[in-house]
Amino acid sequence: MQRALLSSLIRPRVHLLTLVGALTSFGITAWAQSDLPALMKEGKNWPMAARDYANTRFSALDQINTSNVHDLHLAWSFSVGPSRGQEAAPLVVEGVIYVVAPYDGPHPNQVFALDAVTGELKWSYAPKPNPAAKGVACCDVVSRGLAYDNGKIFLATLDTHAVGLDARTGKELWVTKLGEINLGETVTMAPVVVKGKVLIGNSGGEMGVRGWLTALDENTGKTVARVFDGTGFRSADRRRFQSTLRLDERAGPRRQNMALGTMETRGRNGLGLDII
Repeated sequence: MQRALLSSLIRPRVHLLTLVGALTSFGITAWAQSDLPALMKEGKNWPMAARDYANTRFSALDQINTSNVHDLHLAWSFSVGPSRGQEAAPLVVEGVIYVVAPYDGPHPNQVFALDAVTGELKWSYAPKPNPAAKGVACCDVVSRGLAYDNGKIFLATLDTHAVGLDARTGKELWVTKLGEINLGETVTMAPVVVKGKVLIGNSGGEMGVRGWLTALDENTGKTVARVFDGTGFRSADRRRFQSTLRLDERAGPRRQNMALGTMETRGRNGLGLDII
């Protein structure tokens, strides 16, 4: 059980660490200057699902407080359609709200852009995901949200497609297929954009699907790197993978925690894990 817990904790770091090496090996060192850091500094914006790279999910705005919260009232409302599986955090960028609907309903994973003040619909985009994806999803047909960078909105659909949209018009810029639902792969996560690369990972580990993390060029949708985790390996491969973590389960929880902490420190400071 300790081995499984540690593997689950370490897996995201292995993903990210290997991806940095992959990006470097591909010679990917130049990108358009992202406007995300500047947007994150302004409290009026919520430019990514977790608001910032630290995943704080916290707003520093103080106009609404304990002394006036009782005066709040409904200004406007907008229905995204289906009520099942609404887990997406809306994005707010310079007065525009971007939100994606769940998979259920007549237009699965539909994206809406709304005026934050009036609720007026600016545009909507309805992808056409494969209906068979609904029967493959391991943990309900949900979407955790969208991503934004440099005037573009990024969407991951349940049937493992990534989509780039013009944030001003909703025009489809590119579509990239990432996986195979016939293998049990689906995607429910909100993409994350880092230095011109859209990062998306798959779901399906509960079904024995091998996990992967893919980096796409945000301007073209071209896949520039993909790394895999240790799940879905054959037994021999999995043992070799776990041995590379240098965690001795006989050493006890304290020694394992120390090893995990060392891995975190090396990842942040010694092995180039500075993509943010």
